[in-house]
Amino acid sequence: MLDLRQLSVLDAIARTGSLAAAARDLHYGQPTISHHLRALERHLDSELVVSSATGTALTAAGELMLEHARAVLTRLRVAERDVAELGQSGGPVLRMGTFESAGARLLPQVLAKLGTGRTVQVELVEGEPLGLQEQLLDGSLHCALLYDLDGDTSVTDAALRQRTLEREPFRIMLGADHPLATQEVIDLADLAEADWIRSRSVLEASERALLTAAGAAGFVPNTLLQSEDYSLVHGFVAAGVGVGLIVESAVDTRYRVVARPTVQDLGMRRVRFVATATPEPGRAAALARLEELLIEAAEVNPAASVE
Repeated sequence: MLDLRQLSVLDAIARTGSLAAAARDLHYGQPTISHHLRALERHLDSELVVSSATGTALTAAGELMLEHARAVLTRLRVAERDVAELGQSGGPVLRMGTFESAGARLLPQVLAKLGTGRTVQVELVEGEPLGLQEQLLDGSLHCALLYDLDGDTSVTDAALRQRTLEREPFRIMLGADHPLATQEVIDLADLAEADWIRSRSVLEASERALLTAAGAAGFVPNTLLQSEDYSLVHGFVAAGVGVGLIVESAVDTRYRVVARPTVQDLGMRRVRFVATATPEPGRAAALARLEELLIEAAEVNPAASVE
């Protein structure tokens, strides 16, 4: 029979690279680590690790088991937290992921109407789409606001359901004093020599939109800075030392910047509400109400210049 300590030992060995380091990590003696590892190997009838002078590495069977072990350990941590939260609050707790621009525009009014702190408790986690989606899949989050490039394949995992809230076209963000700022529509080719402020991730929606449009215009964007910090991006653009891609609803009007469409198609950013498809009974009603309020908020307070 499997013992959770065996799974924790396998995880620690993978993270630390040796039985001795795993023992220190878990505050076990090394004989205890060896005991749990051997017991797990006997149970599975497979060798899970191989040791050498340079350390300990997982076999193919060990790597496969590690993936399942980490999923089990994560779910157990989530279960422990869920039970603890229920006991502390007396009502459902929703852990929700969000990103800066849409979260700031939609969530304050939504959470006020949801009655947070009285009928339901919401814990917000800010992050990037890929990281938030991973947390949805492992159960760390119950729902999230995510964005992607419109036309991307939607979430297909049966454990998740989704609802598109809004679509908004990408624009070029320029400093107000930039020579092209007075033009109503910009030819992207005129920015072929510009320095661009870009995302750190090639998977980010704006980065893929930029690379596709720039490629169609016949150039590869020069990189001045890679950052996801909107304040930093706005500061550099306002100073006239770089340009970037943005949606109008994310433009910070405290900075002297403008957002302009281009002759080329830059694509659209899509914002979605994604939630677990089979929530526990105590959370189902709260999730349904949250989704309803988000749909209303997106209709009343739509993203700027939606086409």
